[in-house]
Amino acid sequence: MAAAPTHPATVPSEHPQALLPVVVSARTPQALEAAAARMAQHLQDQTPETFYDTVWTGARRRTLYPHRAVVLACDAQQAAQALRAVGEGALPLPAATATGQAVTDGRVVFAFSGNGSQWAGMGADLLREEPVFRAALAVDDALRPHLGWSVRQEMAAADPERIEATEIAQPLLFAFQIGLVELLKARGIRPAAVVGHSVGEIAAAHVAGALDLPAAARVIAERSRAQSTTRSQGRMAAIGLSAQDATKELAPLRRNSGDRRRQRRPGRHRLRPHDDLRALGADLDSRGVFFRVLDLDYAFHSRAMDPVRDGLVDSLHKLRPTATTIPFASTVTGTVIPGKDLTGHYWWRNVREPVLFGPALRTLLDEGYDTFVDIGPHPVLRPYLRKATKDLERPVVTTATCTRACPDGPPSTPRPPACWPPVPAPTSTPSSPRPGRTVDLPALPMATRTPLARRPPVVAARHR
Repeated sequence: MAAAPTHPATVPSEHPQALLPVVVSARTPQALEAAAARMAQHLQDQTPETFYDTVWTGARRRTLYPHRAVVLACDAQQAAQALRAVGEGALPLPAATATGQAVTDGRVVFAFSGNGSQWAGMGADLLREEPVFRAALAVDDALRPHLGWSVRQEMAAADPERIEATEIAQPLLFAFQIGLVELLKARGIRPAAVVGHSVGEIAAAHVAGALDLPAAARVIAERSRAQSTTRSQGRMAAIGLSAQDATKELAPLRRNSGDRRRQRRPGRHRLRPHDDLRALGADLDSRGVFFRVLDLDYAFHSRAMDPVRDGLVDSLHKLRPTATTIPFASTVTGTVIPGKDLTGHYWWRNVREPVLFGPALRTLLDEGYDTFVDIGPHPVLRPYLRKATKDLERPVVTTATCTRACPDGPPSTPRPPACWPPVPAPTSTPSSPRPGRTVDLPALPMATRTPLARRPPVVAARHR
C-alpha cells in the first residue's frame, strides 16, 4: 500500500500524554505479525507529537484490513514494545493488547456479570485515579438512603471480609458496573444491546433505560437485603455439562433430600447441601467432568430463595419500569423483552429461576450482534461467551474490561484507563481525542497464504 500523503489534515493542536489506540491491520495473520514488527520499528524513536499523528493516521486515514492488532499505550516506546510482542507471535500478549479478525458489523453487547466476579479492592484504583469513574460514583447518592452506608467509602476501604456478605457485594458490583459503563462511554464505546447474568441484570436494565437510577438503586438494595437472610442455607457449583445433562445428574440429589426432609425428626437431623455437593463433585471428577464449588455461601436461584419471595415482591410493588432504549436480552426468559416487563415480580424470578444466559446469548447472536464486552471487575463471563461463539462461521469478538490480576505488561501501563477493551472491530475503531496530521506510515507487507494457528481474538485489558 502506498504511504499516506503528508499534508496536514488540520491545524496541529496540543498532544497531551494520554492512552491512545495504535491500530495495525493486514490481510492475513502472518502479514499482521510482519506489519506489527514494522510499526514497532517505526515508533521506536518518536516524540509525543509524532506519536499522536501516527496513531491518528493509522486509525483514521489508512485502510483497515480484516486481521488487526490494537495496543493502548501512553507513548511510542510502550506501543513499540507491545507491537514487537505481536510481531514475534508471543503469547500471552502484553496487557492492553489485542489481536483478532475484525467482525462484520461491530454491534456491541455489554454483558454484565453477576455474583462471583466481585473482589475486595475492585474499583479502588479507578475511584482514586479515573475522574470519569469517580464522577459516576454519584450513584452513591441514590443507594445510600436504601443501604445506610456508602458504596464509595466501601469500595475505597477494600475490606475482604465485608464483601463476602451479599448485601455488601451486590451494591458494590452494581456501582462498579455503572462506573465502568461511563468510563467506556467516555472512550467512545457504547452498547447496542445488553444482557446480564443474575444480579448483573439490574445494571443492564438501567443501561438499557428500563430502570432509572432511583429505581435501579431500590431493586439492588431490596434484592441484596432479601438474599442476605439466606446465608449458609446452601452452596453453588459450576458444572461442565449441558442443562439437560446437569438436570439428570442432580435428580438423585433432589430425591435424596426430599426423603431426608420427610424422615427427619425435630432436633435430630439437618440437611447437608455441602456434603451433597462434595459427593457430586467427587463423582463427576472421577468421570472427567469439570466441577468447581463457587466461593459463595449462598444457594441463589434455588428453593433456598423461596422464603424471601413475598417480602421482595412487596418491597418492589411500586416499581414502574419504562420502555428500553436498546434491546434487553433477559436471562430469566432467554429472549429480548420489553422494559415494562421488569416489574417487582420479574425481579423475584431473577432471584429464584435458573439463569438462562446461554439462550439469551443465542438470541443476540441470531440477531447479528458480534462484539461482546464482559462488564465486571473480573472476566467470569468470558469463558461462556467464547464457548457460545467459537463454532460460528462468522467472526465474533469477546473481550474483557478488567481483571483481578494481570502481572504481565510494562509497569508504566496506566491501569485504570486500560479498562478500555481493544476491540478489533471496524465500527469500533477507537477515537483519538482530536484530529491529528496525516503522516507517513510503514508500507504494509505482502500477504502470504501460509495458515497460522488461530490466536484467541482478545486479551483482557489490565486492572487491579
